[in-house]
Amino acid sequence: MLEIFKTQIYTVLTLVNILFLFALYKKNNAIIDIAFGPFIFISSLIGYLYFAQNNFNIFNFICITLLAAWALRISSRIYIKNKNKPEDFRYKAFREEWVLKGKHYFIVRSYLQIFLLQGFIVFLMSITPTILFYFLSLNLINNIYTNILFIVFISMSAVGLCIEAISDIQLDKWIKNKTNSEEKIMKTGLWNYSRHPNYFGESLFWLGLSLLSSFIFLVNIYYLILDRGVNFGLSNFIQMSLVLIIILFVINISYTLILNLLLFVSGVPMLERKWDSMKLPEWENYKNTTSRFILKYKK
Repeated sequence: MLEIFKTQIYTVLTLVNILFLFALYKKNNAIIDIAFGPFIFISSLIGYLYFAQNNFNIFNFICITLLAAWALRISSRIYIKNKNKPEDFRYKAFREEWVLKGKHYFIVRSYLQIFLLQGFIVFLMSITPTILFYFLSLNLINNIYTNILFIVFISMSAVGLCIEAISDIQLDKWIKNKTNSEEKIMKTGLWNYSRHPNYFGESLFWLGLSLLSSFIFLVNIYYLILDRGVNFGLSNFIQMSLVLIIILFVINISYTLILNLLLFVSGVPMLERKWDSMKLPEWENYKNTTSRFILKYKK
């Protein structure tokens, strides 16, 4: 497993460095957003190919296909949205601030804070799928109950993917067909039930994968250890429990990371600060009556 992680790190670092040079040439750091999804897929694909090389597994194939659909959707959407447009306002603000301290400062800061940091996040996001591929490759899912739970969790991810895709399509259509210049806020479709349904769908996608990974891990632990009648003393039981907790934390790191990014860093807070600064009565009413994140009926 460590060898796979090392290969993923080297691959992601190489891709990030190439993209950074391209971004300097294009004078647009926002292209990292377009590559974010595909880089996660490529890193995860390394794990998939490693575990699938000697043993094809339909469960692994379903997971990697779903991940490919997610990466293709998010990358193509960002590309189409930003095509032939200036640098995204977030990166433009960074550029204007950092350039004031010199060209070399801008280059180093851009590499460390935008590209290298994104590369690190890409690797962390690929940990959950990689561990999932490993345990699925052991082929210990062999009864109707585990198969049903696999379907439940993978369906959760598929539903999350559909939610973010539909909400983005609705938003793009609303922007394209908007005729009332006074209407500034999208409030129809899924946006009637959440101020950020696309972000909620994104989190649901990774929640499904994390729950599936945790479930498959615990099933494998049961078959490999508990079902074989291994007896533990109290001391060994405590030690093993701590190890299991640590492993489960690592397994769920992708979902934990994406949820925190969306809710507390670059997702919801950044957009809401932008709208708060505009002091629009329409936004204040929408904000007070509509769920911040989870899809639910208005207050």
